[in-house]
Amino acid sequence: MNKAIFLLAVILLGSKDMLFAQDVNMATENMYKMLCKKWKVDHAVVDGLTISPKPGAGFDFEFKQDNTFKMTGNGSASKGTWSYDAGKKLVRLNRDDTSNSEFSEIISLKEDEFVMITDMKGATLDDPTPLKTVFVPVN
Repeated sequence: MNKAIFLLAVILLGSKDMLFAQDVNMATENMYKMLCKKWKVDHAVVDGLTISPKPGAGFDFEFKQDNTFKMTGNGSASKGTWSYDAGKKLVRLNRDDTSNSEFSEIISLKEDEFVMITDMKGATLDDPTPLKTVFVPVN
């Protein structure tokens, strides 16, 4: 993904006052069934305001049963691994092409959407506000 577009999205979608509750509370087998498919970005939520991507913009994830994923968007792709933490009720994502200072967590997973929080400390030094994004299944 083009870094300039990504950083612009982070700046526009960031909010210092967001609080997040974890809600991936299910048996591991059910979580795998629900998560392991292709998802696309639907919108972001900033201070109660819904922001949708422009046509052709955005990105998607494809999660695999072997705890890997592929993220594609704007002509580029990256891969990584994911793990389910039943105790913390979340799914943690680690991209292969980033440092440990930037990570994402799926904090809510339902049949028709998941909510991901991305810690942007490694990408935006002046505003390390987490980024909240909502995804829906690709039909």
